[in-house]
Parts: sequence; C-alpha cells; structure tokens
Amino acid sequence: MGHKLRQQSSLSFIYFYDIAGKERGEFKTHHKLYKLSDIFSLKEQQPNLYQLTFKNIKKDLEINQIETDADFVKTLESQGFEVNLPMMDDSGVTFYLAFHPTTNNFYYINPLSRDDEFYYPVGEVLKVGARTQFVYLPMEKFAILVGVNANNVYKNNYYDGPFDQLPDEALADIDYKSYLYRVNPSWKDKIYDDGYFIDDPDARVALTNYFEYLSLDELKKIQPCASDKNPLQCLEDSGMRF
Repeated sequence: MGHKLRQQSSLSFIYFYDIAGKERGEFKTHHKLYKLSDIFSLKEQQPNLYQLTFKNIKKDLEINQIETDADFVKTLESQGFEVNLPMMDDSGVTFYLAFHPTTNNFYYINPLSRDDEFYYPVGEVLKVGARTQFVYLPMEKFAILVGVNANNVYKNNYYDGPFDQLPDEALADIDYKSYLYRVNPSWKDKIYDDGYFIDDPDARVALTNYFEYLSLDELKKIQPCASDKNPLQCLEDSGMRF
C-alpha cells in the first residue's frame, strides 16, 4: 500500500512462487490491483491511519512513522550527505536514504543507534548481520550498506534489500526526480516525480546501490574503501553503482 496507491484509494497485491527449483528468474508472478469498488474501499481515518474494507471485512491499517534523529542528520550533513531521510526496511532495520553530491548517488546508511543485530566479521573491515545477511562497510559513526544476499533477492523475502521500502511520503516533499537525473542523466524526461517510468507506470527506478552477493568473498575487494580518503568514490570504482 504505497504512497501513490493510497492517494488513489487503491491497493496492490502481489506474490510469486518458484516453478523451476533454484534457477534464478524461473517463477510465476500473480498481481492484482484493487481499486475503489462495491467490495473494496480504502479510507483515511486520520493521518497515517486507514480503514480497509473488503467484502464487508474491515481492518485498520497504520502507516509506520520513523522519527528523524536530528543529531544523526547533522552527522551525515557534516560528511557532505544530502536528503538524509529515515526509513524502515521490512527486515526491521532502520536506514537513512542519503544522497552524496561527489558521486551523485544514493546510499543506505545504518545509524547503528537502533540496531541490536549480531554481526560477524568479513575479512578485517566488513561485517555481516547474522539475521539479515546485510553486509556493511563501517565508518566512524555509521555504516554503509554494501551488500545483500542474492538468494534473498531471488526469494523476494524480508531480507532482499531496502530498495522496495523507500520513504515515499518524505520523497514527495523533495525534488526526488532531479536527484534521479543526477544519478542517471539518461532518465531525464522518462520518469515521473516519484521515479515511476512514463512508458511503464508499473515500473519504478530501483535504488539498488549495493552488491548482490552469492559468496561473501565477492565483497572483500571493497575492504580498502574503509581507509580510503574518499570511501564513496572507492565504492564506485569497485563497481557499487546501480
């Protein structure tokens, strides 16, 4: 129930199942868009609280709100990051979606202050979450998401990465499209303000600025970025760009 669909009083329901074992991409998708009708309605009761009615069944749906940590935003700003929007991934991890002008790219930053996950080291610098299998490059006061397990992406589970949990309400308050143009100039005049493609309104720019790994050994090449004088450019040079 994304921001755009709520504005249209609509609800998207999608699922898929594997039809070819472990071969990636071999699955069948089922999708249905429910719009306002005699059997379906979605009404805003108050800010961030909606009532969903389907065939006389009524449920209250509350939109999760993440409070901005002003001190942490100042920390990111001191490092040159722009935008800096808090978001909650469906894995339960709090990220800040941040844009940096030196690389013209977005990053998912874990403030660590709300993080109770146990981490294992990957080499001398990187660390991987025992629960989420998210891999981070630790910095002085935060950590940058640099990898998600490709098997989780394939399974489309809670740990497939934060690209599908963008802070849409906050993005609506900034000139999001202009930032996407800076990420990829070829998108100019091809996307709407919210990042959906004009020629395919069901498809959206996926902010997947992290590696999808099958083996943790694949990520060891970015370990030097932790001590590089320009770690973000180091990540770019290592191939971390969507």
